[in-house]
Amino acid sequence: MESKVEEALHKQQSELERISGLTNDEAKELILNQVKQETAHEAAQLAKDIESKAKEDAEKKAKSILSLAIQRCAADHVTETTVSVVNLPNDEMKGRIIGREGRNIRTLEH
Repeated sequence: MESKVEEALHKQQSELERISGLTNDEAKELILNQVKQETAHEAAQLAKDIESKAKEDAEKKAKSILSLAIQRCAADHVTETTVSVVNLPNDEMKGRIIGREGRNIRTLEH
């Protein structure tokens, strides 16, 4: 029984070799080469996708860092440009500027 099965398999293999024009080893090599090419292509695509994702993430992180730095520097810059120091010659001048009961202070602060 086993010999009949083996004989049928051998006939089938011989017929496939005849139809395809390739030997068993040539067919194996052809299939292996195709698999290697497909695998190399898939690996290259995966590497490209990973690189693209890494660039996208890096750009988002860089924008976030720049935004934070600009916010921090802007606060310091606003303070520097909006605050002015004026030297007054004496306390009498300070009193005149402040006004009675400090009413001019509210005007100066706004």
